[in-house]
Amino acid sequence: MVNKILRKINRATIFFVLVLAFDLTVFLMSHDGYYLSFVVETNYIFPVLLTLVAFFVVARRYKIQKLYVICITIPAVLIVALLAATGDSYGTISSPAKNVTVTIEHRNATLGETNYFYDFYVHVPSLYPGLMRKTNKDTVRIMIRNAEGEDDLDVLGVSNAEWKDNKIIFHPAYEKAIEIDL
Repeated sequence: MVNKILRKINRATIFFVLVLAFDLTVFLMSHDGYYLSFVVETNYIFPVLLTLVAFFVVARRYKIQKLYVICITIPAVLIVALLAATGDSYGTISSPAKNVTVTIEHRNATLGETNYFYDFYVHVPSLYPGLMRKTNKDTVRIMIRNAEGEDDLDVLGVSNAEWKDNKIIFHPAYEKAIEIDL
């Protein structure tokens, strides 16, 4: 019975359903604080482009009118452009024992003073390579004045990070120590 149904469904539809299942999985994982590294580090551009390609495949297969395709494509391209323009940067640090890896999402905004923003993801050893868990609920923010040419990770104090038990302690020059629970 299942084989009869699957034979009637073409490859374009199967591809589209699989992409939507992937999108739903990524959404549900992020709701629980888990992320895939290749999705996060591409600033979510990869899933948007993959969904757009799947839409084009289905539109071509079912001969959907060009007006509908254009109406879907324009907002999708604008979303991709916005994600690319406002994209965050990423750095990875490992514990001295090399048993814990943390990815640091960082960005800055300057208007008189510079605000630095950080989110932390610990890599989870699992069957799924690249699975990460967000460790901080609120974004860590450091605000400094006259910081021309300062690298985001240097402002955080990554070079002199201290690994204690299940914590990383950063000692930024401009703020008090920042503790991140792993």
